Amino acid sequence: MKMWKQLDVSLDSLAIQLNELELDHWTIEQIIPRTELNMTVLVSQSATSFDVREAIEAAKQAAQAAWIVEARDLCNRGKKINAIKVVRAATGMGLKEAKQYVEQEFY
Repeated sequence: MKMWKQLDVSLDSLAIQLNELELDHWTIEQIIPRTELNMTVLVSQSATSFDVREAIEAAKQAAQAAWIVEARDLCNRGKKINAIKVVRAATGMGLKEAKQYVEQEFY
């Protein structure tokens, strides 16, 4: 089983990032140029089931944080209804609960 990671790296820090990845036992699979000064590095690493569970949990936390940031941003721009839609989609809350959540957390 492999874990994969995608990193956006500037040309200035590429050598340092590649050395750190190799020290942490990541295999560099591909380097994709994005601009003259930036690139994406795709790496992989052998993974245990514990590593995979840990990565899944980190991804869930990142996704959770993303909807909160999006809902807060929508509220700041006066788009309360759209914020409620985001909360409902992310949490499965009903309309009333999502409205209360938005009003309590962001107003």
